[in-house]
Amino acid sequence: MKQVISVLYELAEQGGGVTRVSLARTAALAVEGCIASVAVLSYDERLEHTIQNLVVQGRIREDLRVLSFYHWFAHKASCAIAGAEEHEQSTAEHLGVFIKKQIDRVNGAGFSVNRYLTRSKYVFIEEFISDENGVEMVVLYQPGGRPLKFNSLDSVHAYWLKCLSVKSLPSFLLADSIGAADAICRVEGQGIYRVLMMHSNHLAKPHTVGAAIAPKYAGVIRGIEHCDRLVLLTQGQLQDVREQFPSGRYSVIGNLVTIGASGVEIKRDPNLAVVVSRLHGVKRIKTIIKSFAKVIARNPLARLEIWGAGEQEQSIKEFIDSLDVQDSVKLMGFATDVSQVFMRASVSLGMSASEGFGISFAESLGYGVPLVSTKTNYGPQEIVTNGVDGFVVENEEEFIDKVELLLGDAQLVESMALKGRESALRFTAGPITALWLSLFSELMARPTGRSVGLAPEGNVIENMVSSKVGWIYLPRVNDDATINSYRSAKKVHVLSVVSERAFVGETVDLLVGAYEVDEMVFDQVKSRYRFRLMKDGVSFRAPIASRVLKFVLF
Repeated sequence: MKQVISVLYELAEQGGGVTRVSLARTAALAVEGCIASVAVLSYDERLEHTIQNLVVQGRIREDLRVLSFYHWFAHKASCAIAGAEEHEQSTAEHLGVFIKKQIDRVNGAGFSVNRYLTRSKYVFIEEFISDENGVEMVVLYQPGGRPLKFNSLDSVHAYWLKCLSVKSLPSFLLADSIGAADAICRVEGQGIYRVLMMHSNHLAKPHTVGAAIAPKYAGVIRGIEHCDRLVLLTQGQLQDVREQFPSGRYSVIGNLVTIGASGVEIKRDPNLAVVVSRLHGVKRIKTIIKSFAKVIARNPLARLEIWGAGEQEQSIKEFIDSLDVQDSVKLMGFATDVSQVFMRASVSLGMSASEGFGISFAESLGYGVPLVSTKTNYGPQEIVTNGVDGFVVENEEEFIDKVELLLGDAQLVESMALKGRESALRFTAGPITALWLSLFSELMARPTGRSVGLAPEGNVIENMVSSKVGWIYLPRVNDDATINSYRSAKKVHVLSVVSERAFVGETVDLLVGAYEVDEMVFDQVKSRYRFRLMKDGVSFRAPIASRVLKFVLF
């Protein structure tokens, strides 16, 4: 049975489109017989409460499987302490596991320690956080076992995802949070497939071809050669990414849209326009309001409701007041049930500076509401058929004209509504789930596309001295720059291994690929820096002959 794990950094009650899509996809794949779950990486003491609210609001099913990094290890430690056998938990049981977070500041040392304790006060995770560099080390404690040490959150998250994956193979890891790309690309193992996602525009301002890569997408771009597939949401973005980063590891699968009945009969308001969006600068909500003020000047009955939450909420309120349109333009808060929002409206609006898809645009069509949006990379022009189920316009004046047209022509609205509902069916569970299942089958049928030997640029180093206990000795150097690069190294990529060369009767049992640096120290006797290789929290401590490894430190 296929296992699918969608990875999010956090799961918020007022989460945006990525959260909605991840939850909907997980539920749809579960219906198709997959072992489907959402894996949450960050610590959130309100996560259990959030899940309960989402269930009560009807936004997720009660049996949706949600796993938490911290709760998983708390449960594991609690069972070991009690001498109990670990058992499969429901989401409610899993998130109900007791955790206490304790933050200890080390005065004068420039760092702090986050400690996570079970109900019996056993510390199962410690995070060492530098004021300058963030998380420097994570230690997992296992009752009765050796602690596992990691140099970053990415590496300990990768270890957890591997633990989840091997429980049921084949397993597909989906990086819904772009910040999870590095962690997912570190997971290794037969039958584990790593799928990265692009949920938004990967380009920095002005968000068009030729612009720099948006910093938040550095991990995704870096991961193209290390993943099994990068899934994009539109053909337009596929074309642009493929042009800049040629690869055969791309697929296009649009976002899954859930169109649910409101349960009550709702009458369409011929004068109502709506926006359903995060209140974020990239969504250009103020520009929409400014343009709609001109619609109001032509049609005093026109009204606009803005549904959403975000960082710009207060400044948008002040902007509405400054234009003196507060009687016609209202901030409505976060919409827990978008069906009741869309079904009352005659038109929905979008003027984003950039998009990855535009989940609310597809929802608008699905609920029979024509969309008017400016043309942007990416999404509107692949969701809307211009002039058929909405309008994709080039400028503000055309935007105003089309909004005014729809608010004044109920017959046109109904005609477009019918065609929009038909068009949006391609984004519903059946077609989208079929595309995902087809992708999984394709990945299973072909050799992995990963480049395990792909290393970062840097000086190629050879281990210089033999060791009985796994020490790797570096060349002697005197220049400060090289010494600092040794001291600061967190990762190592092994390029080649001479496996037949023995020391004290043993050959080295190491593979080419990525490791972490453990215990970089200066050996006074040999006058060299030395370290050990570390993977999955465990250091390599077996004999190693000189000149058997070539590697890059970074």
